[in-house]
Amino acid sequence: MTELVDRMEVTRIIRASPAEIFAVLCDPQGHVAIDSSGMLQGATGERVTAVGDSFVVHMDREALNDFPLGEYDVTVSIRTFEPNREIAWDVLGRIRPQIGHFYGYRLEPASDGDGTAITSYYDWSQIDPTWREAGIFPVMSEGALRATLGVLARTVAAGRVAPSNAGADQSLRVRREAVVREHMDAENRLEFDSVMATFAHPRYELMATGQVFDGESEVREYFRRSRALFPDQHNENAVLRSADDAVVAEFDLVGTDPGGGRSFRSRMVALFLFDPGADRIVCERVYFDTASIAAQLTE
Repeated sequence: MTELVDRMEVTRIIRASPAEIFAVLCDPQGHVAIDSSGMLQGATGERVTAVGDSFVVHMDREALNDFPLGEYDVTVSIRTFEPNREIAWDVLGRIRPQIGHFYGYRLEPASDGDGTAITSYYDWSQIDPTWREAGIFPVMSEGALRATLGVLARTVAAGRVAPSNAGADQSLRVRREAVVREHMDAENRLEFDSVMATFAHPRYELMATGQVFDGESEVREYFRRSRALFPDQHNENAVLRSADDAVVAEFDLVGTDPGGGRSFRSRMVALFLFDPGADRIVCERVYFDTASIAAQLTE
């Protein structure tokens, strides 16, 4: 542990990529899934993507039995957001004045190239004088920071088969959505080796055309052909929803015809299918409107 003046930091290695871990930390439900205290009972809101984004966490202080606060809500407001590198947030509650403490994570590739060195930190250097005089800070222990990192490691562990209970189902959902996020982000980065790593078995089914690309060689050829037609093709504004053994992604597909200079934007849906209990993709099944794309490229 690193303990600074009014700040505490704990670091460990997690055998997962920064992108997989960061996806969990951007998801309100991910925060609930990795909580080691039992205080976080649920969350309301969308994934965060920038400084200023926020979501609500439903708390129950009874889990710690230290202050008689009972059930209450806090707002998590993002103060630092560097994709796959750092995320931090202020906690805004019902008490006045606001406390002024914040939490965060820093991520960097592990020195041995296998996984991510992640630092969890808690900072109370900017708390309001009213709370400093109360002499109750820090309200977070080293053990709590370290325990949450342990739960985070378990949550994103590649290939772990979840037991059949509600907590495990939530953990599996978070891991699957993290894999799909990494899959879609890697496509945008044109890092197709990373895309392949998200598959248990590479397979694309394009429902509008009836085409099927099965196996690594065929899927790589699909990537080559589609990017030859539209080199800047990428996805934007993705929204994920989990179902039984699938993650549903709704997103905009955007691209430009380098010959004619015309571009297209089409809202699409993809089903990312998984084997029961597993967190690697076995098929991406894509639904889209070919007529809409063709009209935008020819009008």
